[in-house]
Amino acid sequence: MNSPCGSFKPRRAATTAFASALLLAAFPLTASSASTPIASRVATAPSVPPRPITWLSTGDSYSSGEGIDLTGTGTDYCAQSTKAYGPQARKILQTQRGWKMGTSAFSACTGLLTGDFYNEHTPGKGSLWDWSQRQTSQGQRFDVVTFSFGGNDIGFGDTLKACIGAGLRPSTWAQAGKASQTKACKATPKTIDHDIEALIAGNPPAKNAHGYAPGKKADEPLTMAGFYRRVAEQQVAPGGVLVVVGYPRLFAPSTTWPAWRGGYCGLYGETDADLLGYAATSLEKALQGAVDTARSDLTGGRRIEYVSRLNLFDAAPSHSLCGGQLSWLNGLSTGFWDSSARLAHAYHPNALGHLATAEQVAGLVEADFPGTPLPAAPTQNKQVPQAPQAPPPSNPPPIRAGGTSHFEIGDPFTDQCYVAWPTAPTRTHTTIQMTMHCAHQPSQFLFTAVIYADPNLHVTPSTGNMLVTGHIVDYATSEYGYKEMVVQADHVELPSGSAP
Repeated sequence: MNSPCGSFKPRRAATTAFASALLLAAFPLTASSASTPIASRVATAPSVPPRPITWLSTGDSYSSGEGIDLTGTGTDYCAQSTKAYGPQARKILQTQRGWKMGTSAFSACTGLLTGDFYNEHTPGKGSLWDWSQRQTSQGQRFDVVTFSFGGNDIGFGDTLKACIGAGLRPSTWAQAGKASQTKACKATPKTIDHDIEALIAGNPPAKNAHGYAPGKKADEPLTMAGFYRRVAEQQVAPGGVLVVVGYPRLFAPSTTWPAWRGGYCGLYGETDADLLGYAATSLEKALQGAVDTARSDLTGGRRIEYVSRLNLFDAAPSHSLCGGQLSWLNGLSTGFWDSSARLAHAYHPNALGHLATAEQVAGLVEADFPGTPLPAAPTQNKQVPQAPQAPPPSNPPPIRAGGTSHFEIGDPFTDQCYVAWPTAPTRTHTTIQMTMHCAHQPSQFLFTAVIYADPNLHVTPSTGNMLVTGHIVDYATSEYGYKEMVVQADHVELPSGSAP
């Protein structure tokens, strides 16, 4: 979807999580308290396809990777990232599940509408489908097609802009609580439902929106269900799957916000945040219904599946904004951290949000393919033997930061870290606390705060590079807005020859 941001300044979040981190250091996490990575909750297929799989990743900004660091710079106005869920799901199946991959295309672009899949919109690229074809070959059909469409068609970015309570500057806590109940949104549940109904009927209300069929004045207008069915029948290869990906809830329900927020999540009051949540759940229900309708009468063993990012991000603990856990979404953003100065990063999934979605998509595709045998490739005259599957290790090693972990609180952590001098370590009677850079820490964290129960650890500028093993126990946001991941270390391995 398009960015809802204008030229305004965000409020500074005045929070820190070191107190709870210290409590967790005193009472270590048990194995049962560690959160379960999404990949382990998705059913996996018993075998791999017998031939290379072709893949198309397309859609709007929620598919291009808008919101991931360094997207949208230079001539990359589509804001594409290989960390977006489509390309990353393909990579997961290839590198972790042993799938052979054939040709692929990546034509997702920020700001685009459903009708732009078949109709020219992007300068120099034509329609999204034409662009996809130029990346592969004319007439190419794909075994897997992934996309998200609909948010721009209903003008969700404009709705989001209108809900910002930037003019509310209450001087007391009581006034803040009262002001948070003041409705800034122009939209209402009735107007939201009307726009979503128009989207599903094939008459999207957004400015410059047009029909979903090829041609601006198509003889046979398509509904959203008709659009899904057409893509599945004409762009998906026999035996393949179209994966429709939905949209997350931006803000956790206001009833779950801590009292210190005073009824605000960023610049959004709780009344407006909950209205936007209503819009997300209504859109989710409508898109899911269109997928269910489109599934009927498909030919050639094709399938249409739906991935709910609403349920994915809402799963306890919530990863929506102000959900109390590590957020999988950007809040108000100015592109400061990656020097892109790109306002469009705001209110889009970040790298972890796309990774979580990618694992969900990969698991669904993996489980879906064995249901209908794939046809042999046209040039293949004999059956290719199935690749053997290696048994999983009985004692898997800890997840290394930067791998497929979501960096949930409780996840195991192993990484090479070094002290961020000149921030010297802080020592108590029982611990040493170090502000560190780690080799694979997520880009949204400026530092990793490591707490280790050995105040006598010999750390100097020459010995400050060490292997840290432990668990992620919390994350912190400074009063200046930067984020730290908090790790309770169980073992620290200093460089050889660094003993005091």
